[in-house]
Amino acid sequence: MPGIAPLNFELFEDLPDPAIEHVVDAVRAPGTRVGAVEVRHWGGAIARPEPDAGPIGHRQVPLSVIVEGPAETADPLAAYSTGGSFLNFLRDPSRVRSAYTPDNYRWLQVLKSRLDPDNVFRVNHNITPAPARTHRMEF
Repeated sequence: MPGIAPLNFELFEDLPDPAIEHVVDAVRAPGTRVGAVEVRHWGGAIARPEPDAGPIGHRQVPLSVIVEGPAETADPLAAYSTGGSFLNFLRDPSRVRSAYTPDNYRWLQVLKSRLDPDNVFRVNHNITPAPARTHRMEF
């Protein structure tokens, strides 16, 4: 369905044979509930951001795999992944931090603490405000 984040999305530096074999076996298994597997190659302009391009993380990661199926089918792939994500492909709100570098996430938390210290705008891919002791970070 257009506009809905995929069920399972992981970023990869490379796709080792065991990861590929797992996906192929999962799709071929009798009674599988895997609707689709998509491998994307990233690069180009996204991997060459301007210095002020914003806090999007993991731009340099070359590959992603989307598995439209149950988590138990996709979970073993996490062992080969970078652990990062992109917000546009993020369905699990507990993984928001994974879409940023640690420094950018901390910077966004400080910004959030200044603009929305009570976390009123939290029904989204929420970034929690930084604790009061870190508010001195420079922009």
